[in-house]
Amino acid sequence: MSFFSKLVGGGGGNSGSQSSSSRGPPSAADQAFARYAAAAEGARGGVGGGATGSAGQGAGFSPIEDHSLAIAHLRKLFADVKANASRMGPGEQASRLYVMLPVFCKVYSSLPSSEMSASFPDVGQFCSHASKLMVTEIKKRASNQSTVNASAAIVDFLEADALDESKSGGWMLLTTLNLLATGGKNLIEAMTACSLPSTLVKCLYLFFDLPPLPEATACSQQQQLTPCEQRALLQRTFTQLLVRLCSHTEPAEELVQKNDLSLLFGAVCSPCANHNVIWRKAAADVLTTLSRYGLTYTVRQYIHKEACIKQCVNGIMKAAGSPLDTVEMLVTICCFLKDASETNQNLLDDFWHANGYQRITQIILNLEEMDVQDWETATDNLICLAASLATCGCVQLKPSDTVANSICQIPNFTVPQPAGKGLSIRNIRAFHVLEEVFTKARTSKLCTSVLTAIFNIYKQDHANFFILDSQRTLSHLIERLYVREPSVQRQCLEILEFVVFQLRYVPMNELSSITKLIKTCNSARCKIIALQSLLKIAKCHEVLKDAYREVGLLDLLVACLHAYAHQLKESSELLVQHQPTASRACTNMLAEQRELGALVMQLLAFLLTTSVKNASVFRDAGGARCAHNMVPHDECRTDILGVVQQLVLSTASEDDMGCLLGLMHTAPPTAIRLKTEVLATISAVLQASHRCRSAFRRCSGFVYVISLLVSLEGSLKEQPGPPWDTADSSAVVLLLKTIFVTLTVAMKFEPANARFFKYEIRYDSLTEAVRLLGCFGPHADALPVPTASAAAGAEAGASSGSSSQPPTPDPSSSTPGSLRFDRVFQSAPVDEALVADYCSDLPQRLRCASFMLKCLFELGVESLEFGIDGGRGGVGSESDNAVMVASPEHSRHRKHLHNLTNQSPPPPAIVHPGAVLSFLQLIPAVYREAESSSVTVYRPLEKIHQQIRSNLSRMG
Repeated sequence: MSFFSKLVGGGGGNSGSQSSSSRGPPSAADQAFARYAAAAEGARGGVGGGATGSAGQGAGFSPIEDHSLAIAHLRKLFADVKANASRMGPGEQASRLYVMLPVFCKVYSSLPSSEMSASFPDVGQFCSHASKLMVTEIKKRASNQSTVNASAAIVDFLEADALDESKSGGWMLLTTLNLLATGGKNLIEAMTACSLPSTLVKCLYLFFDLPPLPEATACSQQQQLTPCEQRALLQRTFTQLLVRLCSHTEPAEELVQKNDLSLLFGAVCSPCANHNVIWRKAAADVLTTLSRYGLTYTVRQYIHKEACIKQCVNGIMKAAGSPLDTVEMLVTICCFLKDASETNQNLLDDFWHANGYQRITQIILNLEEMDVQDWETATDNLICLAASLATCGCVQLKPSDTVANSICQIPNFTVPQPAGKGLSIRNIRAFHVLEEVFTKARTSKLCTSVLTAIFNIYKQDHANFFILDSQRTLSHLIERLYVREPSVQRQCLEILEFVVFQLRYVPMNELSSITKLIKTCNSARCKIIALQSLLKIAKCHEVLKDAYREVGLLDLLVACLHAYAHQLKESSELLVQHQPTASRACTNMLAEQRELGALVMQLLAFLLTTSVKNASVFRDAGGARCAHNMVPHDECRTDILGVVQQLVLSTASEDDMGCLLGLMHTAPPTAIRLKTEVLATISAVLQASHRCRSAFRRCSGFVYVISLLVSLEGSLKEQPGPPWDTADSSAVVLLLKTIFVTLTVAMKFEPANARFFKYEIRYDSLTEAVRLLGCFGPHADALPVPTASAAAGAEAGASSGSSSQPPTPDPSSSTPGSLRFDRVFQSAPVDEALVADYCSDLPQRLRCASFMLKCLFELGVESLEFGIDGGRGGVGSESDNAVMVASPEHSRHRKHLHNLTNQSPPPPAIVHPGAVLSFLQLIPAVYREAESSSVTVYRPLEKIHQQIRSNLSRMG
C-alpha cells in the first residue's frame, strides 16, 4: 500500500483482513500460499491423514458429505481431548491438537466464519487450547535466548514446509488461529484471555533482529517455495492474524495491561535491516488498525502517559536508514494520529510537544536537497499528510470575528460557516508546516506542491480562509514571492484572486502585502505579475477601488509612475545627445519597463474611473502633473492619455483641461500625432460629460482649437512649404478631421457652447482659417446662379411645405471634371484615405477642398461625432451615418427608415447655420479645371438647397 493510499484511507488497518482478490495483482506471498496449499494437499493425501481422505473419496461422497464427515471427525477428536484432559500430559495434549489442526483448516478455510459456531459448538474451547498452545510454543523458544536466536527459532517454528508436514505444525497452528480470528467477538475474547495478542506483538518486535536469509536460489520441483517466499508467506499470515485481533477493543486493552503496546509503537519507528523491513510494515498495518477500532479511553490514556508518540518521533529523528523509510514511519504515525484525534486532542498535543511538526518540515526539506529516487512522490505525500492533519481534531474552529468588520466589503458578503469534519481546519499547527516549507523551499516544484495543497484547503471549505485569517498565511506567502519563480508567483496570486472572486471578500491584509511586495521588489517581472493580478482583481467590484486607496496602493502607483517618467526622460536625453549607447539603452529599458509602465497606467486609469476620492489622492500625490508631463512621449502616450481622460472626467477640472489644450499650443508644428491624440482625448471627454463641455468653454478651448487650425496654414497646398513638405499628408488630414469632430462634440447638446462659438469665436474666423489651409483659391469667384425653373421649384416647395427633391442635373450634360468632383464630395471617406489613395486621378487641391467642405457641412448638421478612427461614405450615406452619428434616437430612426421600401432617409437638419454659410463662402474658392462648369459646384449647392427646404418645411 502506498503512502498516499494510507493517508486517504485513514491508515492500512484493514489491509491484513482483505482477500488477495481485493489487493490487485497477486503478490509473492499470495503465489507462495497457493503453491504451498497445493503441495501440502498432495503430501497429506486428504483430511486428517491418508486413511480418512482415502476413505472419504473412495466412498464417492459429495463435497457437502465430505465436510460433514470431516466436522464429525473433528468433533470426535476434540471430545477425546476433553475427556482425557486430566489424564494427558501437556505433550500428549499438544500432539492431539496438532492432529486436529489440518482437519480444522481443511474444513473452515472453505466455509463462512458464521458457520463455525453452529457446526462446531466446542469451537470456543478449541480456540482457547490452540491459543494456549501457540503462547506456550513461542515462550518455549524465546526463553533464555538472545533476540537473534529467539526470533530465528520462532520463525523456524512458524514457517511452512510443504515437503514435511511434521515440520509444519507451527504453520498449521498459525493458520488455524487466523481462521478462528474471523469467528466473532467470543473467539477474540478467548484468544485475548490466553495473552495471544501480547505474545504475537512480542514476536513481531523480535522479528526485527532476524538474521538475513540465505542467498536466493531457484527452488526445486519438490521444494516448491524459496526461502524468501516462505518468509513472505509467514509475514502475510502473521500480520493478518494480528490485524484481525486488533480490529476489536479487547486485544488493545490486553496490550495495555501487559505493557506491550509501547513495543508496537517502538516497532513502527525502529531502524532495522533491509531484509526485515517487511516486519516494520506489518507493525504499521497493525497500529493503524488499532487506531481505527481499538482506541478506548484506557488505550488513549496509556499512549499519553507512556509518551508513545514522543517515542515514535524520537525514533524517527534517530533513524539512519533510507529517507523513504523515514517517510514511511512518519506517515504511519500521522495516520494513527488522524484516527486518534476524532474524539480527543491529547495525542495531537503530544505530537506537537515532541516537535513532530518540525520533524515533518525537516524531512520535506531534506528530501528536496537529496538526490533520492522518487523524492518528489515522497514530498508530495508528506505535504498531503500535513494538509490532512490540518483538518484533524475534535474541536471545531470558527472564523475570526474581525472578518465581518472589514472597512471594505463587497455588498451581500457573509462569512461562511465551517463544513465540518474532514474539510474544515481544526489543527493550525499542522497548517503551519505548509507555510514554513514554502518559506524555506529551494525548488519551484516544492513551492508548487505547497501552494496546491493550500489552495485545495481553501477550496474544500470556504470557511478555512477565514478560520486562518488571523494567521495571515497568504500575506506571508505573498511577501516572499520576490525570491520565487514567475510560475510560483502566478500560482500564489491565483489563490488571492480566488478569495476575491469566489469568496467575495476584500482581503485587506493581502492587498497590503502586495503593495509591500511591489514597493520593495527589484524584479520588474515580479511587479508585472503582481500588477496583472491587481488589475484583474480590481474589476471584480467598485469597492476594490476604495480598498486599493486604503492600503496605500494608489500612492505607490503614483510613485511608480514618477519612476517610469524619469526613465523616459533619461532615454530621451540620451537620444538628444546622439550617444552611441542611446539606442541600446532605450531597448534594454523599454523591454520590461514599458510593460510595467503600461500596467501602472492602465491600473491608474481604472482606479480613477468614476472615483472622485481616488482622483483627489492622485492629484495630491503629484500624479496629475506627472501624467501631463508624460504625454509628449510617444512610448506611453496612449496609456497616459487614458489616465488623464479619467482624471478630467472624475473632477471636470479646468486645470487639467487647460493643461491638455496648452500642450497642443506649445507642441512643435510638426507634432501632428501628438496633437491628434490629445485632441481625440478631449473629444472623448467632451462627449461623455456636460461638466467637461462647460469647462472646455471656460478655459478657452474653442480658441485653442481654432488656433490649432490656423497653425496648419499651407499644409494642404499642392506643393506645401516647410515644415509641411516633410509632414505626412494623411496625418494632417486626420488632425483636421479631429478638429472638426471636437468642435461638433463641444457644441452638441450644449447650447451655451454653440452661442459662445457663434458670437465670440465667429464662423468668419473658422472660414478664414480653412481658406488658409492652401486647398482653396485666394479669391472667391461669383457663385453660379441656379436656373429660373430651379428657383421657382424651390420657392414652390418652401411655400407648400413639400419635401420634394430638387431637379437633378443630367449626368450626360456634365463635364468629366464635374462628375469627378460630385463623386468625391458624395462618397469620399472623411479621413486620411481621402488624400492618400481615393480618387487619385483628381488633383490634390480638389480632393482636399472637397474634404474640408464636407467637414464644414457635417459640422453644420452635427453629423460628425466621436469616432476619430473615421467613418466611411459621403454625406448622408448609410455607412457615414452608421459610423459618424452616435445618437441612439438617430440610430433607431435610421433603422426604421431603412426598413421602409422605396423611401430614402430624410436629410438631417441644419443645426449650425454659420458652418453652412462658411461652406457657401468657400465654394467659389474651390480650385476648378479649365473644362469645369457651373455644374461643378451644383452638387454641394443642391445639398444645401435640400437642407433649407427641409427646415422651412418643418417650420411651416
